[in-house]
Amino acid sequence: MPTTAIHHPPNPFATRFIRPGAISYLPPITTGSSNAALPDTTSGSTWLDDLLARWEATKYRGAIVGPHGCGKSTLLASLLPRLATANRDVAAVQLHDNERTLPADWPPPLVTANTILVIDGYEQLGWWSRWCVNRIVRRTGCGLIVTAHAKGWLPILYEVLPNEQTFRRVVAVLVGDNLIIPGEVLAEAWKVGQENIRESLFWLYDWWEGR
Repeated sequence: MPTTAIHHPPNPFATRFIRPGAISYLPPITTGSSNAALPDTTSGSTWLDDLLARWEATKYRGAIVGPHGCGKSTLLASLLPRLATANRDVAAVQLHDNERTLPADWPPPLVTANTILVIDGYEQLGWWSRWCVNRIVRRTGCGLIVTAHAKGWLPILYEVLPNEQTFRRVVAVLVGDNLIIPGEVLAEAWKVGQENIRESLFWLYDWWEGR
C-alpha cells in the first residue's frame, strides 16, 4: 500500500535560524546600571537610535561588551543596516577564536572620515593589531564599533547582560505561536548553558531532534 510521508517542521534552533542577523536583537526589559541612558522597555528602531546617539556622543568610537553567547553579535547585526543608511561606508569583519590578526584584505585600502570600521570579536586581536586599528582611527578620523568580552579598550556603548528572561523571549520568537516548550525544558536548557544563550539554544536543538 502507498505510504504517506510525514513532514516534520524544521528545527527552530538550527543554525540558520539563530545566527546573528537571522533574528533581531531583543533589548532587555530591565537594563543594568551601565545602560541607564537607554530606554528600559522599548525595542526596535527607537532603541537602536538611542544606542547610535550614545555612539555619536563618544565621538563615533565604542564597544558592545558582554560574555560569550550573550547576543553581542546579534546586536551588532541589528545595527549594521542602520549604519549603512547613514551615508557612511561600513567595513565589517568577524573574528573567531584564536584569530590574533586581521585579515590581509582588511581594512579596505581607502579609509576616510566617512568610514565606519566594525570588528566583531575585538578581544581576539593581539596588541599589535589593536594598535594598528587605533592608529588608523586616529589618522583618518573614521568611526569604530567593536564587540568584546572585556571592558577598557573603548567607551562602552552597551553592556549585554544575559538573563533567563531574555533567553525565553528569544525562544518565543524562534518557535512562534504554534508551539509551547515546557517550562521545565527551558529551565534545564538555561541551566546547561550556564548563562550562555547560544549554548542553551544549541541544547534545545538537540532536545528538538530527540523529541
